[in-house]
Formats: sequence, C-alpha cells, structure tokens
Amino acid sequence: MNQFYDQMFNPTYVNQSFYQSIPSQTMWQYQQDQNAEVQKAVKAIYDLCEAVNKLDAEHQQQAFCVCLGIIAAELGWA
Repeated sequence: MNQFYDQMFNPTYVNQSFYQSIPSQTMWQYQQDQNAEVQKAVKAIYDLCEAVNKLDAEHQQQAFCVCLGIIAAELGWA
C-alpha cells in the first residue's frame, strides 16, 4: 500500500498542475450543475403557469396563494 500511496501522491510521479486544476474543474462542474437546475426550475414555472392559465380567475388566485405558500415553506421563508 505504501508503494501505491507514493506513486499516487509523490510529486516525482504526478503532474502537480493536474492536481491544482481539480478544484477549478470541480467548481466549473458545480456551476454547470447549478445552471442546469436553474433551467429545470424555470421550465417548472412555465409548466405551472400553463396549468394555472386553464383555471378560472378564482381558482388561479387560489393556486397562486397555495403555490406561494409551498415555495415559502420549502425555502424556509415561512
């Protein structure tokens, strides 16, 4: 096991710039994942609006209030 550790982490055997680039690659991937989640949230809002537009005015208001309450609770605002 010691030989494995020495080969994996010994600067003689590894490219230091590769290990230094890992955090930036990780941050880039994190940003990409977050952007994808934003796109999903935006699509969900459009889907919600499409569904609410099929309701009469009274039920639109009811749906809006309930949905707003759910969002507030889920995000810890309530």
